Amino acid sequence: MTTDLESRIRRLEDSVLIGERVIKYAMGVDRRDWEMFADCFTDPVHVDFSASGVPAAEFARDDLVTLVRVPLSGFTATQHLSPNHVIEFDEHDPDRAVCYSYIYAQH
Repeated sequence: MTTDLESRIRRLEDSVLIGERVIKYAMGVDRRDWEMFADCFTDPVHVDFSASGVPAAEFARDDLVTLVRVPLSGFTATQHLSPNHVIEFDEHDPDRAVCYSYIYAQH
């Protein structure tokens, strides 16, 4: 665990930014703001929707947007909530972290 003040502040800032990115994922979908949604990802992006029948694979960011946009276009409204963010940082690589979060989706 980092102990110097500068590293601790950076970790706090990074945690906030990561949590905001997860929230923007949900907001982008619900607002149908596909640019906001796309900005949540690198290009390419590794996606694992295997529980929904889409095998885990690398996708171009625009293809991921289409993969999400098309099925949701049939709904008049959606609500995605993403609480309980737990962000774990890689102790060996300060530029790497994993965010765990629940998602509650109403369609």
